Amino acid sequence: MDNLQAKNSVESLAKRIVQDMRDRGLRPKDQYLIAKEACVLFNENIIAVHRAMKMLADRGILVRQRRKGTFVGPNFKPASGPQNSTLSCVHVTMSMAYYQTSGVPAKDLINGIKSVLPLIPIQIHYLPGNDDLGYLKRVIDEIKEKPGQEGILMIHSTREMQEYAFTAKSLTAVFGGVYPGISGIPWVDVDQEQTGKIMARYALDKNHEKFALLMRDEWRSGDNLLHSGITSVLGDAGMSMNSLTTISVPVDIDIIATEIRNLLNSPDRPTAILCRGDYYADIVVETAKSMDLEVGKDILVISGGHLREEPSQDYAYVEPKLNSRQQVQALIKKLCAIARGQKKQEDHLIIPVEIKSPFNKNP
Repeated sequence: MDNLQAKNSVESLAKRIVQDMRDRGLRPKDQYLIAKEACVLFNENIIAVHRAMKMLADRGILVRQRRKGTFVGPNFKPASGPQNSTLSCVHVTMSMAYYQTSGVPAKDLINGIKSVLPLIPIQIHYLPGNDDLGYLKRVIDEIKEKPGQEGILMIHSTREMQEYAFTAKSLTAVFGGVYPGISGIPWVDVDQEQTGKIMARYALDKNHEKFALLMRDEWRSGDNLLHSGITSVLGDAGMSMNSLTTISVPVDIDIIATEIRNLLNSPDRPTAILCRGDYYADIVVETAKSMDLEVGKDILVISGGHLREEPSQDYAYVEPKLNSRQQVQALIKKLCAIARGQKKQEDHLIIPVEIKSPFNKNP
């Protein structure tokens, strides 16, 4: 990169920083991100961030104080129009079953929130499963008794939870899709229907004709879309209804392994197993290997929900174009914008996906 390109790159990053400050509704003397936090937010290296921040400090838009932090400078021009206060706390509600099977990694969840709201407390609530709606009601009731604005980030939520959050007029966002007929809640989700489609197409391209789909026992809106994507592709390819076996199992390794073993021992066993996520794909791989089946040759395994940083070495997987930290970050930004009255609550983001394979010969 020559000097002109480097200067333009730093200038572009500086503009992104200024826009982020406006999006947050900041005013002169407010605290802003330190360089390390900005690296996470903008996905840039530390050198580029330091240069962009120095450029803004030279212009009086930022003030950087050693050991104290970064602050909004006197020459910063805030966004026009009235600005409401941003969030004072974020509550995260997450299904324990979802956390066990395909939950957002804890560090990605925290980093995603902190990259947008570095100074606020975060409370994580793992839902028990037997009374998720009752638990959410108690959280919302507690929030209503406090001053300021506190937001709720719901991960893998039920229809009843989404309906109640909207009816209660709570400041809520959903990680994952909302159910048909539910409006007024911002959400971010990967393209679940496209996930199902590319899983099925990948298996068809490998000349498979007998398939199994391994799912959670409790389906949510995204599960329905994924299943629809798979069946539509198989139908268009002329596959019969008997070509796909769908198995819904609880979050129990022994139960899942038993179901897979029975499936692979059946006379007309599938040669391709499409899994809801890595949790299930890992168990399928271990079970198949214990039966002396060669994964990738005797049995094709595909994961439809890959959130790990490291790639899989045993199976193909569908990966979103934004990682889990970036997804959380995007959702919190939407929640903050709504808290400031800058966006409608119907705002949402559907993230495109792509399939990847560990087998060099079959990319």
